[in-house]
Amino acid sequence: MEIARSSADIHMNQRKYALELLEDQGMLASKPANSPLEPGLQLSQTTGELLSEDEATNYRTLVGRLQYLCNTRPGLQFAVNYLAQFVSSPRTPHQQAIQRVLRYIKAAPAQGLFFSAKSSVDLHAYTDADWAGCLNTRRSTSGYCVFLGHSLISWAAQKQHVVSRSSAEAEYRALAETTCELQWLSSLLKELHQQVQLPL
Repeated sequence: MEIARSSADIHMNQRKYALELLEDQGMLASKPANSPLEPGLQLSQTTGELLSEDEATNYRTLVGRLQYLCNTRPGLQFAVNYLAQFVSSPRTPHQQAIQRVLRYIKAAPAQGLFFSAKSSVDLHAYTDADWAGCLNTRRSTSGYCVFLGHSLISWAAQKQHVVSRSSAEAEYRALAETTCELQWLSSLLKELHQQVQLPL
């Protein structure tokens, strides 16, 4: 992990790790992509040909390495978690999708987290959910990101534990998860003797 620090800000990224990942996969000369996944992409556990044993092993390894890269690349979180659902029996569409993630990384390998010294200590968050996005289980996916002032400090994208019976229910479940994260971060800031402005 590379950390660039000045009196005004801190920038964290994993540029070297990202470039090594691209080199290992032979993707350094690939055409960059402008999004991690194809818009509207829906993958299934049964569509497409199964990968060979070597290709499947590489797919699993790649998912693990990408999950580590998510430590400083929140924009990859949803795509990587989505592709991680297929590690037990990856198929050709999954391989094509993960190659697009690599092409997206190629577009900006030094992208990372930025923390400003002038940022306020106000917490605010954004959350969203799809509805029955998983073709196999009909479970929805929640996502949120939490900011401390202008700095992103917490994020997640994960399947909901139960099947939501409406889009409203899926959204409320996502909101509940985000509220729990905000409450925890608020308590942490109070422990650090920081004034937290309410309501969040």
